[in-house]
Amino acid sequence: MTGANSAPPDRALIVFARAPSAPGKTRLTANLPSDRARALREALLLDTLDAVRAAHVPLVIAFTPDDAGDEMSLLAPGITLVRQHGADLGERMQHALDEVLNVGTGMVALVGSDLPTLPASHVSDAFAMCDSDADMVLGPTEDGGFYLLAARRRVTPVLGGIDWSAPAVRGRVVEAALGAGLTVGVGPSWWDVDTRADLQRVVRDGNRNMARRTKLLAATALTEPPTDRRE
Repeated sequence: MTGANSAPPDRALIVFARAPSAPGKTRLTANLPSDRARALREALLLDTLDAVRAAHVPLVIAFTPDDAGDEMSLLAPGITLVRQHGADLGERMQHALDEVLNVGTGMVALVGSDLPTLPASHVSDAFAMCDSDADMVLGPTEDGGFYLLAARRRVTPVLGGIDWSAPAVRGRVVEAALGAGLTVGVGPSWWDVDTRADLQRVVRDGNRNMARRTKLLAATALTEPPTDRRE
């Protein structure tokens, strides 16, 4: 871990992120020119960082691709960076969680970079559940997945062998966790931004202090007709 303090914190929050310059979020950006697609991905990341800063815990960005370190350092100066490693999403998440726990951090949570309206209290609630009696906490999404995973110890058996493209992924992770003898808590539900409908939901959000960059770009993104193009 680069930029980590000499004494490990009692908790840390990982933001799992793809560099905005790298193609991604195709369902959301397929109708946009490449420069505006990149700007929207950057807005989502920066607004997510602003949202989770309010939880007042040390932040770590687990980034991909490997050569994006300079880009991420410029976007998020002062935040600890680690590279993602692994053959699939489960391995990459596990590596990031382990890298933070292995330096002595007491507990760690992981969220995506597409949560510009996430209440910081949802992060605090997950840590509180780990402080209580949960080995692992999941923050559920409406589509059967999860936007947050928190743990107070290594959860290596849980994230391997999961088909991340299948529906109801959260249920499969919970089943694996229970099978490994872990206690599992479920936090408040929330939603990430994957589609134009999600972006419209961000625009409707009444909190003027959240997702300001994303809302500014959404007006243009939502006027572009949808296409079937993929990056």
